[in-house]
Amino acid sequence: MNNIDQDIRRTLERCEIGPLSDIRNAIRSDARIDLDLIARCFREELARSSVSLSILRGMARAVASLLPDSWSLMRELLFTTKPKAVYEVHFSLFGSLDPDNFNQLERDGIELLLVEYLFQVRSTAEFAAWKAGLVLGEEWRSERSEMELRWLMTSARFPAGRMGGINGYRFIVQRRETFVEDELRPLRSLVRTDKSQTVREGAKFHLDRLIKLRNAASSIKGEVE
Repeated sequence: MNNIDQDIRRTLERCEIGPLSDIRNAIRSDARIDLDLIARCFREELARSSVSLSILRGMARAVASLLPDSWSLMRELLFTTKPKAVYEVHFSLFGSLDPDNFNQLERDGIELLLVEYLFQVRSTAEFAAWKAGLVLGEEWRSERSEMELRWLMTSARFPAGRMGGINGYRFIVQRRETFVEDELRPLRSLVRTDKSQTVREGAKFHLDRLIKLRNAASSIKGEVE
């Protein structure tokens, strides 16, 4: 890489920290940097024998800061599966999503993209699938996202996606603090029927955790009464 490329890499690495609005302004004020260049930097970094995770995280946040203009690049990155380090990019992208930064149409598009990601993700690397489920269950929490997570728990193609669905759904139930049997039933079913031992064990772990929280809440309520 030539000197200007090295300088650009350092600029993108600095995007790892700071508000997205500041990152967006810094990138847009730098005439050397556009989305095509960021995409090329990603490809070159991922092709290295020893990648820099800080640069990958910085570039991921740069892409997030430029949404919705960077939608196509974000989608390309999320459905890139090699090398393993790309899942650090996925995690950073998910962690940079804030629904307040988007209009309703854009929020709906991101929600559908999260569902699509979890439906076909094969790997649990870098907790990216875990984070995607959490974003659906927290920042994008709604009746619709809850239904989507319940669907993903049973219908995602691979255990990684079903585990991501479980994580997001567990978060919703935990935050709601009602712990009624209808909320726990999907997890009970997975413990008995999922073909993956990893999913069965994950569902049991979260089910047991929710039952403990329910029992603790009942105990506190009884003491108050």
